Amino acid sequence: MSNTEASNVALPIAGYRSGTVALLGSANAGKSSIMNALVAKKISAVSPKPQTTRNRIVGVKHRDDGELIIVDSPGFEGVKRNGALAQLLKRQLREAGSEIDYVAFVIDAEQMVRESRKIAPNLAAFEELGLQRPNLIVLNKCDRLNQPEVPALIARVAEELAELGRQEIEIIPVSARTGRGLPQLEELFLSHLPVGERAYPDDSVFTQSEDFLISEIVREKVFSYLEQELPYVTAVIVDGAKEEREIFHISASICVERESQKGIVIGKKGEMLKKIGSAARVDLEALFEIQVFLQLHVKVENDWTKSDAGLRRAGYQI
Repeated sequence: MSNTEASNVALPIAGYRSGTVALLGSANAGKSSIMNALVAKKISAVSPKPQTTRNRIVGVKHRDDGELIIVDSPGFEGVKRNGALAQLLKRQLREAGSEIDYVAFVIDAEQMVRESRKIAPNLAAFEELGLQRPNLIVLNKCDRLNQPEVPALIARVAEELAELGRQEIEIIPVSARTGRGLPQLEELFLSHLPVGERAYPDDSVFTQSEDFLISEIVREKVFSYLEQELPYVTAVIVDGAKEEREIFHISASICVERESQKGIVIGKKGEMLKKIGSAARVDLEALFEIQVFLQLHVKVENDWTKSDAGLRRAGYQI
């Protein structure tokens, strides 16, 4: 079995390589953080709440010797809910795992150790959801473990994979937060991609529209500041975005399902909405590299998560 330690990876790459890597796994394992770090741009929402990522998000990392197309995906947990939004998440997850050159299964290493979790149930989720089998296990958040715990976890996972007859799956420890192991992870990804031509222009870092990225960043802040269940029933629609006199003017609506939820998002004297807007503006200015004027509104779309019509009202393409 080839277990890739972050300290000794040396992978020669012959010729220009271009291909797609899918980051799959449970919610909060750090898939979005890894993609953002590799492409050096915040293009995928990150928060400690489940189901921050709802769409198939694509980032592009350009190198002299290759092009790495990285696909972020919703966590496995979101598809277990009922309703139209859960079905949308399932479709997005399957699309993220289809026609992929290399599949990386991202796992929360700290959770694996603290809760003594096994690898078998995680791998079973791939078959249950009809996903392409993983080629690599990425043990993220290793910075939260004591130094001896990392090699011990690698050895345990390797032993479990051997018992399952999956010795071909490689293992690499990383930390998206500190950057540990990410250069080696990037080399490993690229080494497994096919030799091919460039698919995206040199200045292309993401494939989504500006409106999509705006909605992702605003929704991330909603997830960060609000209670556990409420973020699941929120969506963000960009009502308008245009640049005037070197200022990017953005107007967006945060959708909720109930009138009572609207008050929670707005907060006392509008303080919560201001907090969400201020935090989103900082990230938007970093992403678009221009001053941003952001106006946020909250509107009610009754039971939008429960039907396809509701999803369309909330701005989802289905």
